[in-house]
Amino acid sequence: MKILFICGSADPGKDGVGDYTRRFCGELIRVGHVAQIVSLCDKKVTTFTNQNQEIEEVKVTVYRIPISSSNNQRLIWSQEIINKVQPDLISLQFVPYSFNPKGLPFWLPSFLTKLRGNHKWHIMFHELWLGMDLNSNFKSVCIGLLQKKLITKILNGKEKII
Repeated sequence: MKILFICGSADPGKDGVGDYTRRFCGELIRVGHVAQIVSLCDKKVTTFTNQNQEIEEVKVTVYRIPISSSNNQRLIWSQEIINKVQPDLISLQFVPYSFNPKGLPFWLPSFLTKLRGNHKWHIMFHELWLGMDLNSNFKSVCIGLLQKKLITKILNGKEKII
């Protein structure tokens, strides 16, 4: 199976979800699958890069798109990667703050619906939204409501989710 993971950032040792995704890819590769990563909003690169990152002696191909990129350029690069890899499955590794510093990636739902290919979707929610605790402040509750709407939009835009 060919799996393409999408996460926010993939700077080794600096991003928990990126590290988790790299480790998961390494294991999938070890058992015979093709697994690669696209980091859509990478904070540590200034140009689009394609690199091999090693995890437990397994090389994982990682495409890193700078956070400073326009959404149009991000879409072009992402679609080129999808066309090249032809994944059976795209797995979105979702953390709101990895796609926007304020945790409100309003661009993400429409961006994801524009990605074309013959693949199914998987979404792993590592964090949902703020303001769920009983003692949450008003600002957190408001941000959380917006984050919840974003998640709903992402889910409604994916017809082939497994």
